[in-house]
Amino acid sequence: MYYQYAANLMPDQETKVWAHAVSKDLVYWEEMPIAIYPDEWGEAYSGSAVIDYNNTSGLFDDSTPPEARMVLFYTSYSGKLGDSSYGDQNQSMAYSKDNGVTWTKYEGNPVIKNERNRYSGGFRDPKVIWYEDGSFENGGIWLMVVGGGPARLFTSPDLINWTYNTTLKNGRAPIDAECPDFFPLAVNGDENNVKWVYMGALYNDGNSRTIYAIGELVKDAEGKFEFNCEYAQLEKPINGCCAVYAQQTFFNDAKGRRIAVSWIRDWNTFNDYETGNIKNWLGTHTLPVELKLIYDDGEYKIMQIPVEELNKLRYPDAMFQTKDIKVSDSDSDLLAGMEGELFEIEATFTLGSAAGFGFRVRTGTDEETVIHYNVTDKKLLLDRTQSGIAISEGGEIISVDMKPCDGKVTLRIFVDTSIIDIYGNNGDAVINTQIYPSDGSNGMAFYVQNGDVTVDSMTVYKLDSIHFSGLKQGGNHPQDGTKSNINSILTVVIIVLAVCVLAFLAGMIVMRARRSSGSSANTSIDEAASGSALSAIVPLPESKQGKSYWEGKRIAFLGDSITEMNGYQSLVRRYLNTSRGYTYAVGGTQLTGLDRSFTQRAEDIKEDVDLIFVFGGTNDFHVGAPIGSVDDEASTETFCGSVRKVCEILTAQHPDSLIVFATPLQRTNPPGTGVHDKNALGLGLAAYVQAIIDVCADFQIPVLDFYNTSAITEKTADQYLFDGLHPNQDGFQVIARELAAFLCPGEDFSE
Repeated sequence: MYYQYAANLMPDQETKVWAHAVSKDLVYWEEMPIAIYPDEWGEAYSGSAVIDYNNTSGLFDDSTPPEARMVLFYTSYSGKLGDSSYGDQNQSMAYSKDNGVTWTKYEGNPVIKNERNRYSGGFRDPKVIWYEDGSFENGGIWLMVVGGGPARLFTSPDLINWTYNTTLKNGRAPIDAECPDFFPLAVNGDENNVKWVYMGALYNDGNSRTIYAIGELVKDAEGKFEFNCEYAQLEKPINGCCAVYAQQTFFNDAKGRRIAVSWIRDWNTFNDYETGNIKNWLGTHTLPVELKLIYDDGEYKIMQIPVEELNKLRYPDAMFQTKDIKVSDSDSDLLAGMEGELFEIEATFTLGSAAGFGFRVRTGTDEETVIHYNVTDKKLLLDRTQSGIAISEGGEIISVDMKPCDGKVTLRIFVDTSIIDIYGNNGDAVINTQIYPSDGSNGMAFYVQNGDVTVDSMTVYKLDSIHFSGLKQGGNHPQDGTKSNINSILTVVIIVLAVCVLAFLAGMIVMRARRSSGSSANTSIDEAASGSALSAIVPLPESKQGKSYWEGKRIAFLGDSITEMNGYQSLVRRYLNTSRGYTYAVGGTQLTGLDRSFTQRAEDIKEDVDLIFVFGGTNDFHVGAPIGSVDDEASTETFCGSVRKVCEILTAQHPDSLIVFATPLQRTNPPGTGVHDKNALGLGLAAYVQAIIDVCADFQIPVLDFYNTSAITEKTADQYLFDGLHPNQDGFQVIARELAAFLCPGEDFSE
């Protein structure tokens, strides 16, 4: 799955890149290195990815298996830094010959130029799909829909040369939306009755939504296409509220399903800086759903059904289960005393005399989130008026129409900590949104209003975490025992188009550092990879060195934005053939302080791991955190005290694990003062580097001194850092090789 990611959200420095994750089952995901970085044409905005099985592009040869011939399309947005010679927004492409890990940008980019904004000023988010038709030379033709303004349809025989066909319209009016999707669906499951579905995202302050249009795709005598719209739903959001945006579908589901993922965005939730309740993210993905097209009573409707693979998240023993009981408003709560923050409710009801019924979840002192079915109005509601410390954009109560089916109502509810996903009547009514309950608000309840309802069945399941799996580690999960190997994963991974505009909001700090006078300024990649240039201040234990030792081991990564970007972890795992990696990283965070600091997150590492790699300190330098003294006691007030506190926490909680600190990399951007290598205290980055080395020596903790020995220096920053701070693809490879060489002295990790 490829998705848009904001690698840097500093004011006026937002940088869009393409992130990448892989999965065998749509449930458990492994994050991969960033796929696409900005270039001379600007930032990499949304798009899609396809597999060129028949090599229509001519970009591949027999050495690349057909299923690995991956091509992606994205919008090059010139913005403030890119070349706008062909307009502000153009369509570019890249291709991969190694199962989507690394990408080569097409040398003729952009492949669709928008000179003088000829198509429109908003011209972005290309969605590409293969259209089978034996009348074309290759047995079909590629279609591309571009949004951002009126939906434009293009065709190409080879993914490189594109011809404009038409503008998609609803009647005479162009369909205007961004993040478009375009695909065929069988009506009511009848493969002899297939319609084309256009989906898009409309941003309109408080009324943002995902819309759709249904129609026929018609080819004229010259081979050009028109879209004849038969039905359009442009006013009501498909997911119940404006919190869900830019739904996109996978290109190649192995079972032939049309699987979709959306962006639950949360742009307008307030930040309360006085209390420290600060929003750290700008959205997340929804659960994957299967789309089905239903025609009933003169209307088309898209049903969204959670994919069957999600059932593997359920723990074997249900938390609660009952069936065939009538419940009235005077009965006691069926779920009394039950608690959970990660669980699923699956229930079917036969309507009785009750005016309404539902569930209260994430309940606590003065807090609750209410999921309610209004029998009288035939509506499914989510009430967030008392959900917690912040209310998301879109109103406090979300309401969607949902008629009973033969006198029955079904509800499937996923409570995923701060995400609520509700699927009513097999995906007929859907609500996805975010809530912000306090820690400890974990209660749940079932209630009935003004009458009775029959519970045909009700089951509550505890769910596994996809990030910190208890089932997989416990040995009773179907995937248990499989080794995480990047190459084997990628051969079977389901590739998804680049999903919408998902941006993680993390205050990533931009800074620059000066090489110390005694550093090795000319260390090469090969020297670093061979291990000859890297040595620990405290040496590694001989018993924990070498590839043979690290094979099958587990690693936890504790860090800031560089680690959060997940660019080097999977490469380290590939070099060392380790079994699992756990990332505990938040952009913009420091070792010092109280806002999600390293000292706080060190306590969150609960997994039984063999190595804990701590990589931070640059943000402390940026804000001018006081260094203190190497003799400082463990605290959050000084940098030395914070390093000491992290060391104490990790050595106490993980006495058998190897702990390794890394010093910050050199940069070419200044700290918050704007002065090269001098922060508000008049200190350079080298002072923070030395503090890490000195405190770690007290604990006999090895230090990988990136600052003084890495191939990434001020002189090589343009080669390895895409913004003077964050590594690009080559930079992450350097970090991974140097860490692998550090753990395996004398072994060669050059390619």
